[in-house]
Amino acid sequence: MSKPLRIILTNIGTLGDINPLIALAIELKRRGHTPIMAIQSLYIPYVEPLGIQVHPIRPFMTATDSRLAEMIYDIRKGTERGLREFLFPVIRETYEDLLAAVTAQGGADLMLAGELVYAAPIVAEVTGIPWASYLLAPISFFSAYDPPALPMFPRLAKAEAALPGMGHVIARLARFISRKWPEPIYQFRAELGLPKGPNPLFAAALAHIRAEVLELADRFPLYAWKRQPVAV
Repeated sequence: MSKPLRIILTNIGTLGDINPLIALAIELKRRGHTPIMAIQSLYIPYVEPLGIQVHPIRPFMTATDSRLAEMIYDIRKGTERGLREFLFPVIRETYEDLLAAVTAQGGADLMLAGELVYAAPIVAEVTGIPWASYLLAPISFFSAYDPPALPMFPRLAKAEAALPGMGHVIARLARFISRKWPEPIYQFRAELGLPKGPNPLFAAALAHIRAEVLELADRFPLYAWKRQPVAV
């Protein structure tokens, strides 16, 4: 077996967002590695009885907190409010907590981050830790060739069916509408002396994967990775 690794698994969201990480952490532990789940304190009671190390990260939530639910059910403003009023204002706090988890006990070897952990790319740039991201919702890919149906613009889905290539227009429209939302992230990156970088809402940490995932697989052979294309 290769050298055991310390692996940070992190996400922000509902218990449905955390459950896949719990399953992954259990399997990593069974294989002799040390998974550390950097998650909101609300979910720590679900994880600690499993013997998995945990590290709390902000923003804080309670069992009655409805802000994440509003991101889903408030069709017109839910996503914008959830990002601009819930996640982005505490980007510094999330960064501090995640940085502490990554650097504790001699440092971690690898980080896997969910799409709502907008501090993860920043921590990776500052520390140099190899990392990857994962998506649970297909809409987050925001493909121009198979565009999502935007709840606030339902007629665009019909336009795509009638006008092939409309997906590119939809993608540009979404980027235009949300162009100012990540300003707190850009400001924080500037404070750290980092370049502005791409729009984090659409990068979703995927831009680096195509170039680096094979490198990560070679350095951290947790599974029998194969260099084969995957049809999607």
